[in-house]
Amino acid sequence: MDARVVMVLLCTCLALPASCYDTRDAILPIDPAELDRLLQAPRPSELGRILDNIGAVYTHWGRNTCSQDSTLVYEGFVGGTWYKAKGGAAQYLCLPLVPEYSQFIRKRQGNSNIQTAELETKSKQIPAFERQNQHTPVCAVCQAFRRPAYFMFPARVTCPTGWTKEYDGYLMSAAERQERTEFICVDSEPEVLEGTSKNDNGALLYFIETNTRTSMPDTYMGEKELTCSVCTK
Repeated sequence: MDARVVMVLLCTCLALPASCYDTRDAILPIDPAELDRLLQAPRPSELGRILDNIGAVYTHWGRNTCSQDSTLVYEGFVGGTWYKAKGGAAQYLCLPLVPEYSQFIRKRQGNSNIQTAELETKSKQIPAFERQNQHTPVCAVCQAFRRPAYFMFPARVTCPTGWTKEYDGYLMSAAERQERTEFICVDSEPEVLEGTSKNDNGALLYFIETNTRTSMPDTYMGEKELTCSVCTK
């Protein structure tokens, strides 16, 4: 069910103020604490069913499972645009293991393409990644029911008070000398797709290090790999 429809139902059934109906600026413009209170309160069975099916959807990069409190939507592997490509997309995708095709032409047409991602992690200081160097990481798409908000916190391995940690890891993206991609949080104990160690050089993933040549706070140490955590609430 569309999140905006869910909000209209919530606002109507709970007699919330008119501002509740304004969903232009947020998918779920209701305070998580207030939503938690509503979850605990007596409610009609239909409204309860709706609330039980609200939950943030996030990608667990580097693992094909979800946290104990989340539900697996599907598992797959990380893919993206070739690291030297001038066009194509910037973001990484969690590709399902078995694709579903519609109409297609079985020949190369010069369109945009997608390739497997590859960890470029030779650093012996982080053994869990060094073992997986030049392999394709797996991934999972997960849903955290009853927790409608999620955020990837950079440079943190913990979550703020009141948030649930789904996983922690390391910030990664393409290298700065390559075409730009996005920052993703790859699990601190990454797992990889079997049989992918050929140095294919598709969409590449490198650690993110702090550059202290700019005006970074003193709390950030130079050339240290930055961590991350994915949290829901």
